[in-house]
Amino acid sequence: MDDSGLFGAVGALPDIRNPIYVADALRQQAHTRGPLGRVPPHFLAGPGAARWAARHHISQAADLATEEARLTHREHTVRLAAEADPVAWGHDTVGCVCVDAQGRAAAGVSSGGISLKVPGRVGEAALFGAGCWAAREAAGRGWAVRGASVTGIGEQAMQALLARSVCRQIARGSVLDGCDAAVRQFQQAIPRPQSGPSSANSAPLAGFICVQGTLEPDPAAAADALTGHVEVGWAHTTPSMAVGYCTDTMEHPRTFISRAPVEGKTVL
Repeated sequence: MDDSGLFGAVGALPDIRNPIYVADALRQQAHTRGPLGRVPPHFLAGPGAARWAARHHISQAADLATEEARLTHREHTVRLAAEADPVAWGHDTVGCVCVDAQGRAAAGVSSGGISLKVPGRVGEAALFGAGCWAAREAAGRGWAVRGASVTGIGEQAMQALLARSVCRQIARGSVLDGCDAAVRQFQQAIPRPQSGPSSANSAPLAGFICVQGTLEPDPAAAADALTGHVEVGWAHTTPSMAVGYCTDTMEHPRTFISRAPVEGKTVL
């Protein structure tokens, strides 16, 4: 998604090495009209998405499953058949938010989903407002930009439209306060069983990275160059989340694992 609101997504799409390329191709043609005035798709899934990718010459791969993934799948299948205790399923979502020197923002997210997911299931990564969000608006002589990318239990992020919620909350003030407000809103949006075996496994679990900046023309630089202040934030209700960030003044990005000091504790 870019900060003009153009959006593209794919879901339930196997055998594509970089499905976000397909999503971006959909985004780029989202403002055009097809033959007979047809509105172009923003979101494609399943075999139709694969055929669209092939028509647009986006490379496919025969088999993307690693041996480690095969072993994990076999282990989880055995545990499921034996009705064993729940396992730490893990998530493989990767997301990114960018702001360039011209004050444009974009966000993306890609996920293989969860282990043993139901065939055809589509998570939050592909859903408008849930997996990623980017926005820009006029502010003084320049622009206010923001974006977010989400990970966690997809069905819960969908209910909260979490990425859009994060951007709306950080727009009200600082990134720190906005992250806190977005987490609280997310937790309140998820219905919790009062009792029974599912109540312990229904805690709202998600995380996100976000960026907010105010940029104005730089009188000492080229005509289209901007200068200003950009804040980076992250938060998660999961036990841990991988985080990384980089600026144009850094030689290498900084990456680390953010960990909650206590189970169930929110990290901002």
